[in-house]
Amino acid sequence: MKKEVLVVGAALTDLQIAPVPMDIMSRAITPMESFHLTIGGDAPNEATILARLGRQVSLMTMIGDDEPGQVVLRHCRENGIDTSAFRIRKDMPTAINVGLVSSEGVRSCITPRYSNLWQYGPEDLDYSALTEGYRILSFASLCTFERIDGKPLADFFRAAKSAGLTICADMNSGMVDFTDKIDEYREVLSYVDYFFPNRGEAAIMTGETDPERMADTFLSWGVKHIIVKTGADGCIIKSPSEHHVLPAYTKAVCVDETGAGDNFAAGFICALLEGKSFLECAQYATAVASICIEHVGTCTGVTGRDVVEARLRDYLAGK
Repeated sequence: MKKEVLVVGAALTDLQIAPVPMDIMSRAITPMESFHLTIGGDAPNEATILARLGRQVSLMTMIGDDEPGQVVLRHCRENGIDTSAFRIRKDMPTAINVGLVSSEGVRSCITPRYSNLWQYGPEDLDYSALTEGYRILSFASLCTFERIDGKPLADFFRAAKSAGLTICADMNSGMVDFTDKIDEYREVLSYVDYFFPNRGEAAIMTGETDPERMADTFLSWGVKHIIVKTGADGCIIKSPSEHHVLPAYTKAVCVDETGAGDNFAAGFICALLEGKSFLECAQYATAVASICIEHVGTCTGVTGRDVVEARLRDYLAGK
């Protein structure tokens, strides 16, 4: 199999419930319109969209030897994602996240504390996969794993760079308190070629309030290309030689924002593999993310390249 992208990060299942009223805890029982049990976790979401866009993708993750773990495995195999880098542990349950989605598409998650999501460790990283000929390493879950983030991740990224891989990274600010590890994160980010935080995540990490200053801070830490996603405003992309402000696709009606960032990263990486420019990669990523938010669930919107190409044409025509 041709090696293109190795995606590393959290894998689990998501129970998405929508639309959830804000006063739900004041009610004895609340009938819901929609319950969706889907694949979850930044890494499988990203890998799934990459595979549907026609890229050759492998997933490195750790799951439990249980039914939720089997759901992850079946999904990957059905979507053509290579699972040879999976670690399956009998002593670790696979997380089931409950996603509560408001009528405005805003999501809040409930997650089990003892599960693969929290216990992923350095021993679960397969260094040998870095030398198997991949072009890109995408770490989809920065600031997610208490036992990996920091020095162990810097070591892993250093090995990836030594193997000649381009490194992309996305993050999840809701999991790990990294305030006492900021120097370690600066080292981690110094190896990253393309970084995809959203505005809130970038603010927490840099201490800045202006997205332009956030981007400049990341560049000063050694990130080669920074993409700050600004939600309905679009995104800001910067490198030492480029700077663009991209609008969002304004015609999209947000049903569920879950997985929009993962879809964005997958779209960007797909375009990067095809030799597109920094700006073109961000435009393609914006089109992919706009499709995601129109559907409940992380991977239900993008079904193939045709829907993305149609959306991209419409997006570019409206600029």
